[in-house]
Amino acid sequence: MNNYTPIDASRARSKFFDILEKVYLKGEIFLVRKSGIPMAKIVKPISLEEGNIMDFAGIWKDLDAEKMLGLVKKGREDRGKLKRVLPKIIDVSS
Repeated sequence: MNNYTPIDASRARSKFFDILEKVYLKGEIFLVRKSGIPMAKIVKPISLEEGNIMDFAGIWKDLDAEKMLGLVKKGREDRGKLKRVLPKIIDVSS
């Protein structure tokens, strides 16, 4: 790991907002440990470091757009008649 500050989980919990401030403003990296075991790393997102929010664009690119559009149209056809019934969860990624 590159230049990180180790911190115990209980201390991280009590100092959470101070940690967030240091990560955001100074770019510091914290390694949260519980009983000496590394559990999490708190870092600034790459897009914030580079100032490019578009790094998050394309999250949905692997989904089948036609299938999703079909589900939206099907939902519109019922015109809200089934408001009290939850729709079946459909895997749109396949």
